[in-house]
Amino acid sequence: MMRMLRRGDSYKNSLLPQLNASSKSHYVDYAIHASIFNSQQVDEMQYCVENGITSFKLYMNLGGEVGHVYMDMEPGKNLIQEERVEVTSEIVEKVVKNASSLGCPVLVHAEDYEECGCGIKKPRKKSRWT
Repeated sequence: MMRMLRRGDSYKNSLLPQLNASSKSHYVDYAIHASIFNSQQVDEMQYCVENGITSFKLYMNLGGEVGHVYMDMEPGKNLIQEERVEVTSEIVEKVVKNASSLGCPVLVHAEDYEECGCGIKKPRKKSRWT
């Protein structure tokens, strides 16, 4: 089983509490991909590897109109966290380079966020979505 860890904050602050909570509540074998949403997280990829995360996830479809994500909740809290993200070409390039040097795979949602945004705008104009 795979878990996609989605956090908008520093992994140096949130990774260990997430791993600890997972170890107490997951009853199947699992691995975690750390999603990278910003430059700070790019710089923390080595830290993630040092703490057992050996693969990363990129969402190239997150930017512009579709630049929001529901992040993983903090352990012990029941509050949805929505954040704006802008996954740029620069972030993608840095993640791939870092992952290569760390010997880690990167899973990529390779949709173009501008195309995704157009696909959202059309139904909204027809009043299908509010």
